[in-house]
Amino acid sequence: MKNTHKPLIVLNDVSYQVGKNRILDHINLEVMTGDYWGFVGPNGAGKSTLLKIILGLIEPSEGSVQLDPDLQFGYVPQFSSFNKHFPVTAQKMLLLGSRQYIEGHTHDSKVLEMSDRLLLEMDLHNLRNQPVRNLSGGEIQRLLVARALMNDANCLILDEPTSSLDAEYRNIIFERLHELNQSVTLILVSHDLTAVSSYVKQIGCLNKQLYCHSEPENINESLEKVYGCPVDLIAHGFPHRVYEKH
Repeated sequence: MKNTHKPLIVLNDVSYQVGKNRILDHINLEVMTGDYWGFVGPNGAGKSTLLKIILGLIEPSEGSVQLDPDLQFGYVPQFSSFNKHFPVTAQKMLLLGSRQYIEGHTHDSKVLEMSDRLLLEMDLHNLRNQPVRNLSGGEIQRLLVARALMNDANCLILDEPTSSLDAEYRNIIFERLHELNQSVTLILVSHDLTAVSSYVKQIGCLNKQLYCHSEPENINESLEKVYGCPVDLIAHGFPHRVYEKH
């Protein structure tokens, strides 16, 4: 990490409400440089809303968000929000995501070199001239991660980065994220409890309220609170067991 270990993101008593619907309730969270947070919880728990508040896309109804002045976000939205038939090549998609192209509709050799390096890091360089529509789901997800890093992001936020992918591609994505965590702070939302517990450093169990764990082990009690049913989660690669229907 370039920066010393310091707070990048601090949420103080953050709540979010739409009408009478309380989506987030008094959330307190501190994300440090080098962290790798995984947020889990049922549908409608407020996970995507939490990410949008951190990114500044929506304002909290109550509380405050403090961001380090050196913070640079990269954002990978849910796979379902991406149109893979957009008529562009893999490398052009990265170039379109650069700040230089967004501001001036052009790119120089430095931006081109950046796109080449990221394509190599994501094992996509041999596909750089392929139309995006020809890429597999796992390749597109890796491409979206690379695009989010085009502007020297030091904090990468990912919303369900492995949704709709099979086990092989899920593992590839999580391995790449593990490598990126050597230089980038990571925050992700996932329904894949096994993968999250195996790879992340910190877990947040969210269902309107947030239960944080600095270590992924021994979080079963919080999972039961957010899922509303008994859950037996064993970290580092073993599947979780759920007792009763949920």
